[in-house]
Amino acid sequence: MTVFLSSKLFNETKEIISLESSPLFYRNEHCPEYKFHNWCYRKLKESDCISLLTGMPPKVILKFNKRGVYSIIQLSYLLRPRRRRSHPQDSSNYLWELKARAITEQKTFVICPPEIKKTPISIFVDFEGLPEEGWVYLIILFNFN
Repeated sequence: MTVFLSSKLFNETKEIISLESSPLFYRNEHCPEYKFHNWCYRKLKESDCISLLTGMPPKVILKFNKRGVYSIIQLSYLLRPRRRRSHPQDSSNYLWELKARAITEQKTFVICPPEIKKTPISIFVDFEGLPEEGWVYLIILFNFN
């Protein structure tokens, strides 16, 4: 059994080495601990790899790769805006195409606008500060009757 596995691994390694171009590689959870993290990240950034989208599982990456989509720009072009409905449906699938479009166009897209219920008294709170430092320098309370 071990002889079969080692020969299989040897043959796979030989195939990878014999390729003229380097095999595709992706960003994963343990990348920051990797010795060549900066070099790897730079290469992924140059190729605009879809694995740079935070939280994208490997299965989804492979699904898009089978369709010939390897970069964030290619992924953003897969988004096809649909006709607006009076009652938007809750999507059970995450729209990676929408995230890619938002990154490439540097815009924020709203799928469903929030519903704000009218009450006799409405109170809104606004915090302003520096989130990187965990410091809030202004808190504003609005009271509308």
